[in-house]
Amino acid sequence: MGICADRHNTKRSMTIGTDMAKMLAEVVDRDIRIIHVCGTHEAAIAKYGIRSVLPPQLKIVMGPGCPVCITPQGEIDAACELAERGCIVTTYGDLLRVPGTKTSLEHVSGDVRIVQGAA
Repeated sequence: MGICADRHNTKRSMTIGTDMAKMLAEVVDRDIRIIHVCGTHEAAIAKYGIRSVLPPQLKIVMGPGCPVCITPQGEIDAACELAERGCIVTTYGDLLRVPGTKTSLEHVSGDVRIVQGAA
């Protein structure tokens, strides 16, 4: 039964994807560029060939990357060292678990505070 359900879900997903691609082709009437900032999003876009089914006028552009994707280990190490020296370190929550060479901001002994963007 699992195999039949998987085949049904795959066929349904392909139908939805095809319908979405047709709808985009109908509504995109000028050049549109959409930027994303996540490496995981870029990996999914590439893996599933999303760009190949988009209308020519619709471009998905890879942005600079989110903090998790682009922060070098040396900067994580420096932030951990500052926290251990008694400095208050502020960061976005998703950066807490990014590993440095020895530890992460989540596990460092020090004052690490999560900040959020304005909503």
